[in-house]
Amino acid sequence: MNQHFNENKKNSQFTKAVLLGALAGAVISLFDKDTRSSVAVNGRSFASGVKNFLLHPDGVLNQVKEATGTMRSTVEKISDDVAFIADKVDEFKEVPSQLVKMVIDTKESFEQDKGSYTSSTDIPQKETTL
Repeated sequence: MNQHFNENKKNSQFTKAVLLGALAGAVISLFDKDTRSSVAVNGRSFASGVKNFLLHPDGVLNQVKEATGTMRSTVEKISDDVAFIADKVDEFKEVPSQLVKMVIDTKESFEQDKGSYTSSTDIPQKETTL
């Protein structure tokens, strides 16, 4: 129990030291004029956004609903596209086996045709015209 308390105390001291270091870093960074003006602009923008939310919470919620709806429709469209592509990939997987079957059938057909002729005179010849 006492060891657990000591560990919590060490973690607490570490957390305090990290926070103090971050605060010191923030203060030192504010010595730069560009950083100060950037922080001021961003701070005003943030404050304006919070004020707008407090004055018009329904408007902000409507924007969130619209964004959510747009995101949902985009995800559905992507899902449909992925399903379509998966179907096409499955179709392409079947093509080689169908092609192999067609080649084998053609080969067998030629072999049967070749075996049905008894002599070379029975094989149909191409007519040549001069």
